[in-house]
Amino acid sequence: MDYYNLLKEKIYETIPSMLWIDKGQIFYSKYYGEIVATLITKHPKNVFTIYGFDKKEGLPRSCNYSINGENQDLSLVGLEPKLNHVLKTLGNVQLEHDINILWINKTILWDLRIDELKNQHENTIYKLYELLLKDSEIKKPFIILTV
Repeated sequence: MDYYNLLKEKIYETIPSMLWIDKGQIFYSKYYGEIVATLITKHPKNVFTIYGFDKKEGLPRSCNYSINGENQDLSLVGLEPKLNHVLKTLGNVQLEHDINILWINKTILWDLRIDELKNQHENTIYKLYELLLKDSEIKKPFIILTV
């Protein structure tokens, strides 16, 4: 199971602005791969021209993006979740800090030398997913039957 993508979806649900069309946003081009937007021009009928640099070669690129999905060269990927996004999604948690390590609820280790969630250790991603899953299960109504 891909816990990173499930966790990323949950973060996007909590912080919808990570999917807004804005500078710094990541788009996927069928021609150039991932592009980080540096300038966005809006045209009529919800069509945008995205100017930016591809992550692979660092070359300047421009492509069109349409909210309607018509004739588009790009698809919106969204910002990569970082520690602040994870903490906002988790809500109230206990944090402890050691030189390059942040402990979340005394069980989840976040390596502070690594910025993005996708680059954290797979065990960290799994435990964060588990914590969010556990949270959502607690909020579900349940019935206790007694005999």
